[in-house]
Amino acid sequence: MIDEKLNASCNQVPTMEGLAERCGLSDGHFARAFRQSFGSSFHKYLLEARIKRAQKLLLESNASLKQIALEIGYADQPTFTESFTRVVGMPPGRYRRRFGLLLSEVHHSDETWLEEQVRGT
Repeated sequence: MIDEKLNASCNQVPTMEGLAERCGLSDGHFARAFRQSFGSSFHKYLLEARIKRAQKLLLESNASLKQIALEIGYADQPTFTESFTRVVGMPPGRYRRRFGLLLSEVHHSDETWLEEQVRGT
């Protein structure tokens, strides 16, 4: 349930407190259970899910960085760019230019190949 909620709609960012309440748990108990189940803190997991969705949108759409930022739940594009750069190691515009070219050379059905190129493996 939690994984589905987090991945369903990043533009309506769930809070740990809200999910804990829905599960009938205290915030602390929810945080411990989440870390045990997902191997990461709630906030780190949420950040990574949002950035992963942004990567997909950057490569598969022509949406502006501002539109993508709003779509994944950021209030503005500069905050999104800062988070994206910290997680991915390059700004979203550069990511799109670099890996968007790879995507145009690859058949859309070969997602495994693209993921390997993005990770550099």
